[in-house]
Amino acid sequence: MRQETGDRPAPRRPSASRGVALVVVLWVLALLGTIAAAFSFATRTETALARNWLEAARGRSAADAGVGLAVHALLRAPGIADPAQRWRPDGTVYETVFGQTRLRIVVSDEAGKVDLNVGRTDLLGGLLSQCGAEPEARQAILDAILDWRDPDSLVHLNGAEDDDYRRAGLGYGAKDAPFESLEELALVFGVDTDLYYCLRDSVTLYAYVSGINPLVATRRVLLALPDVDSAQVDEYIRARELNAAEGLPPPLPTLADRRYFSEVSGPVYSIRVEAQTEGGAVETLLAVVRLGAAARTGNGQPYEVLSWTRALPPQPGQQAGDGASMVAGG
Repeated sequence: MRQETGDRPAPRRPSASRGVALVVVLWVLALLGTIAAAFSFATRTETALARNWLEAARGRSAADAGVGLAVHALLRAPGIADPAQRWRPDGTVYETVFGQTRLRIVVSDEAGKVDLNVGRTDLLGGLLSQCGAEPEARQAILDAILDWRDPDSLVHLNGAEDDDYRRAGLGYGAKDAPFESLEELALVFGVDTDLYYCLRDSVTLYAYVSGINPLVATRRVLLALPDVDSAQVDEYIRARELNAAEGLPPPLPTLADRRYFSEVSGPVYSIRVEAQTEGGAVETLLAVVRLGAAARTGNGQPYEVLSWTRALPPQPGQQAGDGASMVAGG
């Protein structure tokens, strides 16, 4: 009898195309995952940038408000009967809150600083000493400052004129004219970045006198007086703060000869504001204003802005000022 073997099909081998398709699918999934991860990272980055920008904007707005608050306090000071309630323009730090932003505000009468253009050379030399300049370097920098601001091209004994700047590879020479901005001080031969930042808050262009008003001068400026020590200065500042707290006028200074002192007060003030937002952003603003300028400017404002500088580097060894710290009120 004939045996039938049947016609069942033989088993099929897996198609190579199916393996390729699986690999393609896996690659597509990996690519989509990478794109999703990149998109998520970009979204987080943009969100963080937007948050930082918003915090910085809040800080800048609060710093602007701090200047306005200080100007308001200065303008209303003559009408406040109790001197203890007035803001003191002597480097005292006033702390307050604007919205949710903490403000540290320092108001300084420019008459309490050393004028870069007409200030006594020994006061400028004292400031250089307070900022750590060695005696030999101190005299050279002092002479370079004098060469910068005087109208001639004659070199002081240790100073610097155009040839000295050229030999140092600088693309400019001595100005031979008065300082017009504090930033020019950083260009003077021998003045490095650290020295400039140290001097910056103790010098001015708006005192217009050779001496300083000790009633509003900061500790660093008072220490620039010849033949005084830190104990004398600290005792004087304590007496000044005690009198202010009791509503009494500042004590008369006995720190140095009267030729170093001036009785000029105002009308130009510098206002330094450090604003720290709830999110941790810090903005710094320095404004210099002249009060009572409405009649001269004709714009109806009771003050005139002379300079407006943002993003100041921190003052070495200090926060906002070197005076007492108080909570602003009223």
